[in-house]
Amino acid sequence: MRSQHREQEKKYELFLVIIQLLYALFTLCCVTLCQFVDIHGVREVTWQKVLGSTTRHVIDDMNISDCETVMQQRRITDKNNMKKETNTFITGEKDVKAICKDKPDGKTQSTNKFNVVVCTLTQGTYWGKIGYFQILTVECKDELPVHFYNHSRG
Repeated sequence: MRSQHREQEKKYELFLVIIQLLYALFTLCCVTLCQFVDIHGVREVTWQKVLGSTTRHVIDDMNISDCETVMQQRRITDKNNMKKETNTFITGEKDVKAICKDKPDGKTQSTNKFNVVVCTLTQGTYWGKIGYFQILTVECKDELPVHFYNHSRG
């Protein structure tokens, strides 16, 4: 009888540990997801000569923890050659180029959704936030994107 009671106590203690771990995991997931929800609403970011400056906004793959490294490696600065306050990276170079395929010159929205990483300078260090499933608005010229107007949740 005593061994059964002891066994039940161990099971209960294990149950409590599992509940605590699940709560911690749930909290971590909630905090993480809060970072991904509608970063800045709609943003306008200049994107001149896209193909000549794809290193400024387009990247094949990127995580939010890559902001500092990518900004330094690509030497992205503002007009005064200082650290740029904010830069938006759009993942998927081939897909970005395809936005303007068979489109007339002018403003257009992407039909595909993109993930974007917005790197923001805070106290001298770049921190990233990700926006999932974003619709891009770009200016097309000669079937190529030449200006990035904004991104918004699709």
